[in-house]
Amino acid sequence: MSEFPFSDTVAQAQTRFLAAAASAGALVEVHPHPLAGPDGEAIGAATAFLGDPQAPRLIAVISGVHGIEGHAGAAIQTAWLDRADRPPLPEGTALLFLHQVNPWGAAWDRRENEDNVDLFRNLVYRGPDFPANSFYAEHEAIINPRHVAGPEREAADRAFADLIAREGFDAVASSIRRGQHDFPRGMGFNGRGETWSSRLIDGCGARWASRAARIDVLDVHTGFGAPGEALFIPTQPSGSRCYALAEHWFSGQLFLQGSDVMIPQHPRAPFDSWADLPHHPEVCSIGLEYGTDGVDRDVEQMRAYSVHANYGSLASSEAHPLRRWCREKFYPAAPAWRSAVLAAGLAAIDRMVTDPGPR
Repeated sequence: MSEFPFSDTVAQAQTRFLAAAASAGALVEVHPHPLAGPDGEAIGAATAFLGDPQAPRLIAVISGVHGIEGHAGAAIQTAWLDRADRPPLPEGTALLFLHQVNPWGAAWDRRENEDNVDLFRNLVYRGPDFPANSFYAEHEAIINPRHVAGPEREAADRAFADLIAREGFDAVASSIRRGQHDFPRGMGFNGRGETWSSRLIDGCGARWASRAARIDVLDVHTGFGAPGEALFIPTQPSGSRCYALAEHWFSGQLFLQGSDVMIPQHPRAPFDSWADLPHHPEVCSIGLEYGTDGVDRDVEQMRAYSVHANYGSLASSEAHPLRRWCREKFYPAAPAWRSAVLAAGLAAIDRMVTDPGPR
């Protein structure tokens, strides 16, 4: 069993989160997922709300948009709630924790959800006009082999290596990371409609943010950057109020969307949909990304894992090494990494709670 507050399973993480939330006096809700985990166990998401529901400012801390990445964010949420010395909420500020919003992905060691959808991009690209990805479509059969092994797979692997050699790693990786809406069993599938998790997130906005004039979001991820490094990614450009807030809180640790092919620029943030609530609150979304061990460049390994997930079985013995690889890449077991993640996450929440930033 992982040392508190880090957990080995979604069920264990939720039990610890709910206990910490109850001890903190939070209003708690549990959201069971319709599918089970690898051992048949029940899985789900949870929320914890602290403060006045009428508060004009809401801070929302999110874990698990990318499934397996959520274990780190979940540990931060639980640890903050469990702290005896956590800072009090200022008057007019409330705090919402959304815990493991993609529990299926976390349980099955995947970034995607039960429908192979990248939830982050599913929340960003809601249609009805979905952007085309012509490079991806042209090379889709090479990017997404239909076999986990055998001659057809070997031919697809050679073609994929040739594609990278001919077009360059950045062009291929950029196309995959941009995502696509036309190949449901392919890498980078953004979906074409609502998902269980997007309905949950929309419902939480309506439930907890219906009075907030301002919503500040901290969305926790892992996998990009130097091991243990914390990068804060504002989702609005320089000159915006959100960028000014991010710079005020996390100066020297900012990373801009579009600065690397693995962190592409998007037209909006996943939680910007909360700005569409009837009272149209101002939403500022900031991603918190923790670096691991080079997974951001390991497109070929992620491709192999995607093939097993979509054309094989995650429960098969052949998939187990890839599942272990993915877990270690996005949720390293090293105590030093986990200690660094926890310290940076707690400090980030404290800063947002105690300092509302420039007006």
